[in-house]
Amino acid sequence: MTITVYKSTDGSAPVLTGQVGALVNILDACLVNGYGSKTAAGWAKEFSTTNIAVYRAATGNRLRLRVDDTALSSARSARVCGYESMSAHSTGTNLFPTLAQQASGLGAFKSGTADSTARPWCLIAEDQLFYLFMQAESVAGEWHALVFGDTDTFATGDAYATILIASTENAAAATLDDNHFAGISTTGTTAQTNHYLARAYTGLAGSVAAGKYCQNFGVTVMATAGLTYPASVDNGLHMEPIRVVESTTFRGVMPGVYCPLHTKPLTHYQEITDVVGLSGRTLMAVGLASPTRTAKAQCLIDITGPWR
Repeated sequence: MTITVYKSTDGSAPVLTGQVGALVNILDACLVNGYGSKTAAGWAKEFSTTNIAVYRAATGNRLRLRVDDTALSSARSARVCGYESMSAHSTGTNLFPTLAQQASGLGAFKSGTADSTARPWCLIAEDQLFYLFMQAESVAGEWHALVFGDTDTFATGDAYATILIASTENAAAATLDDNHFAGISTTGTTAQTNHYLARAYTGLAGSVAAGKYCQNFGVTVMATAGLTYPASVDNGLHMEPIRVVESTTFRGVMPGVYCPLHTKPLTHYQEITDVVGLSGRTLMAVGLASPTRTAKAQCLIDITGPWR
């Protein structure tokens, strides 16, 4: 499973703005078509119409991500949702999140302004899942996430452990960072805002709220408290995998992403190689928007792979 890193600083990279269609352009280029010297991640664009697209992973559960990038929040964000199956760009079955959970779906926060201002972005993908990080506002370290694809499930034969993580789609700019990708549960029983799995581990139809767990010194935001870096005992970097929480159990693990056990140890995009327990791997730091916007967070992404 090849891991590919796409960045707004690449040659021929598409531009992310607060205009209609900008997010679809990014996803088309990274997942489906490739650009410049970067090959595509191998996903399919199954259905589309003007500024609306449905994406499907190359392997795995192959559930669908629908992106409506028409004019949400004055084009500052795009509406996103998942479907188990679809027959057209706006027709599908078993929506996640359900309308009862999120009446208008979730949102991918592209830009703090509805204009042509270019916003930095980074997308890391394999053939089953991608992480897209966007610096929607001009605040260093505040990157918002759109995540879609298969988790690394603990359940045998689990065909519905596909997760969607995004933002509240229609909030004002000042609160659009309630995207809690930076957030973690310290109890292992807490669902988080805007995290949804297609179905429960039992296979019963219907979207379920999810969360992420990491034992990170009792804090609820990644890398905002912890060990001094580097660790005094071995001069190293310590981290934990991020488990997927469903109700009172662990459904699986988020592939390829880790929570540092240090207070924001690296700079944004900094790479570190041969971390203890991951010999031969390179990890890249990504700064995250925290729920409070006061304490910047950070995660580490394995850019070597494979993730599974």
